[in-house]
Amino acid sequence: MSEKIRKFLCDWKSGNRAQGKVLKAAIWFFLVLFVCGLISRGMYGAMLPRVEVESPGRIYLNHKVEAEGKVVENKKTAVLAETGIRIEAVLVKEGQSVKKDEPLVQLDLSDLEDLIEDKEIEIEKNRIQIETMEKNEALAANEKAVNQKRANEDYESARQKGDISLGEIQDKLNEAKAEREKLPSQKEYVTAAMKQDEEYQAMLGSLEEKKKQLEDLKSKEAASEEEKEEKKKTMEDLRTDIAESRAALSSYKEKQTAVFQQEWETKKAQLDQNISDYEKESRQASMQKDEDIRSAGRVVEDANMETAADSSLELARLEKRELEKQLNTYKKIKEEGGKILAPVEGDIIEIHAVEGDRTGDSALLHMTDREEGYRFQAEISKGNKKYVQLGDLAEVELGSDQGTLSDIPVETIEESKEQKDTYILSFPVTKEMANLGDTGIMRIIVSGEEKKLCVPLSAIHSDGQQNYVFSASIKKTILGEELKVVRHNVTILDKNETYAAIDQGSISEEDKIIVSSTKQIEKGDTVRLSEE
Repeated sequence: MSEKIRKFLCDWKSGNRAQGKVLKAAIWFFLVLFVCGLISRGMYGAMLPRVEVESPGRIYLNHKVEAEGKVVENKKTAVLAETGIRIEAVLVKEGQSVKKDEPLVQLDLSDLEDLIEDKEIEIEKNRIQIETMEKNEALAANEKAVNQKRANEDYESARQKGDISLGEIQDKLNEAKAEREKLPSQKEYVTAAMKQDEEYQAMLGSLEEKKKQLEDLKSKEAASEEEKEEKKKTMEDLRTDIAESRAALSSYKEKQTAVFQQEWETKKAQLDQNISDYEKESRQASMQKDEDIRSAGRVVEDANMETAADSSLELARLEKRELEKQLNTYKKIKEEGGKILAPVEGDIIEIHAVEGDRTGDSALLHMTDREEGYRFQAEISKGNKKYVQLGDLAEVELGSDQGTLSDIPVETIEESKEQKDTYILSFPVTKEMANLGDTGIMRIIVSGEEKKLCVPLSAIHSDGQQNYVFSASIKKTILGEELKVVRHNVTILDKNETYAAIDQGSISEEDKIIVSSTKQIEKGDTVRLSEE
């Protein structure tokens, strides 16, 4: 521009005057236009947001875990006392240091004496009750033994009676069967009966005598005709008589045979009936024996049956032992003057005992065990927990007048039972390092890995679903080159208190990441660098 002006001035000096005026007017026009453009551009630029940019770089992302904590007891000791004794005085205060066997609580001795007397009365009542129960138990055992003996005797008696009754009937049955077996056949019985029949035998003898007379007469010779006629007549008479006798004998035999057959049938039926009756009696006796033995056996079972369980006596004995134990404890407390002593050397941290109240199941107070030392304990979030490992070295800045504890390794990391997603970190400290109840700030520096694309946390934005960053990119416009805002959706790999590591692919090391802006910016906005 300056070269053209010089040329114009030369021409103006050497040229004609008319052309010079035209050129002079044109120069003033363009000069005014140029000045207005500069003013307009300056005002435009002044309105643009000014931003600071930073290129992603390689950084070791160290993590600092910081939390408030407190020195607590490493072991809490509960101080207990026998229940039911009135508390006369509490001799210590919270935070007070005490030595072992130092008095902590004074119990009411007069109340203790009343309790001892009451307990002795209870024990005596319990003793009497136990003696009564033992006597009753012995009587019950004796009664059971007697019942068992009687039941066994009745069972044996029933068995013997059944055997005797059944044996007697069996003997009769056997006799009846033997008698039945002795009964001859009907034919033999009739034959034997006929032989015993005197009338039949007389008639049979008479017939045989007549037959013998006839035979004798036949063999006798007749001397004369008269004798022959007489012999003949006599023989005819004998034959007639024999025929009649034989007919009479046959008729009698037939009649008597029927009688004896009927008699045999009657005897046989009677013997069979006797056998049947005895068999029936035998079955009934056997059934009666079984029933008597069954009934007696049930009585034996009932007598041998275990009685219902009764734990009253054993419970009474247990109660007596417990009462005696309590009495001995009361007496020992009385011998010690009613004082509850410190079991260890330490500090009183909680007092639950109230003067005038009676001791209960809970502790009178809690104290530390100085020999067990202390612990510094702090709560950290779930997000910080992933950076801390057991053994990491911690630094604790205690109160202003208590100094700093350095290089103490973390000993425990436990999930909190009271708060979700919270962890309790702790490590031991000695009584020389800190006092019970001291508070302080714990810090742990955890060395991280080198990350390639790291940007300040101020560069990270979020729309609720996606993290993103803005970069300033040069774009050509009608007004020249300008810086335009570009949005990059990113994934955060890791971050600490100042920087975040971005996953590769979304940005590069050449990008100019906007880390701050004088105004709120959006994608596509035009911005200016702060140093311009």
